[in-house]
Amino acid sequence: MSQGQLQQFGGMALVLGTSSEPKKSQVIWNTAFGIGSGLGMLKFSRVHEQEADRLGLIFMIMAGFDGKEVAEVWVRMSQRASLGSKELEILSTHPHNASRIQDLRAYLPTARKLAAQYNTL
Repeated sequence: MSQGQLQQFGGMALVLGTSSEPKKSQVIWNTAFGIGSGLGMLKFSRVHEQEADRLGLIFMIMAGFDGKEVAEVWVRMSQRASLGSKELEILSTHPHNASRIQDLRAYLPTARKLAAQYNTL
């Protein structure tokens, strides 16, 4: 929510800053800001998805499941979804499956350590 507020404040600052410009210039600046800030906000969505994946991995291990299998689920989903269109990750609110798989595999040792620490409490 705070990131959305920052985006709104930036938009208001732009409107105030360009108020003395010709209408055409204002439209161009506002359009550029809208597109740029929209793409910038997508990055935060991907970061939140990554955080959710990592927390889910930790919770799965704490519950006694093999965390290694999490990445393999995404491998299987990628194989099934490979027939669909592929958009650029920068235009997506979610990480691509390949990025997700790589991150989950790399984070697995950390998740195991964190799960072990919480299970000893």
